[in-house]
Amino acid sequence: MKREPRKRRKYFPNNVRALQDTPDAYFISIPYDDLISWKIHGYEIPDSVYCVFRTRNMETGKVEEHYYNTEHHAKKRLKRSIESGLEITMVSNDGLYHLRPSDTFIDWNF
Repeated sequence: MKREPRKRRKYFPNNVRALQDTPDAYFISIPYDDLISWKIHGYEIPDSVYCVFRTRNMETGKVEEHYYNTEHHAKKRLKRSIESGLEITMVSNDGLYHLRPSDTFIDWNF
């Protein structure tokens, strides 16, 4: 029995060329500090989402992103990621956290 070949993913066109060809006058210039406070410190997570994880495998460089609606499932993912030796960036409404495999000691009895 032969397997059917996988279908290619649908191509979604982007507007990169249009953005590159746009004159600089159309873009508002803002100071670097304002940009950082707006884009880095100004993130918003919907109330339905507890937190967002971005994990990076240090050996392969593969990055995965997961979001969780409950604290219970987020803790399970955090524990599994730490045991796997992944670099973790977690964003919640409480803050932004970055954990490397070398500096992760967490008491799981909370």
